[in-house]
Amino acid sequence: MTKGLALSQEDVVRGHVIERLMCDLTFKRSDVARRFGPVAQAVIADAALLAQADSDGLVRASDDGFAITERGRPFARAIAAHFDAYLAGTQARHSSAV
Repeated sequence: MTKGLALSQEDVVRGHVIERLMCDLTFKRSDVARRFGPVAQAVIADAALLAQADSDGLVRASDDGFAITERGRPFARAIAAHFDAYLAGTQARHSSAV
């Protein structure tokens, strides 16, 4: 018997982006697009919208990248959580970013 959940391709892309942000504070759009193909476009678009909406200088977008700024470092967990498609709908009682 096998237990677990099957991940969609978008889940895998989002997991990769979250991991890169938590580890490196950045990801390259071209790398994500090359690795995951067209399914990555939704996540890349989310990054562009987040950067565009940021008026506090916590993130920045470049021609080929998305990065958490020095000012945004204390908020890295919350910024990365933006890419978690399941986080908003959960009522879990575990630790969350402030």
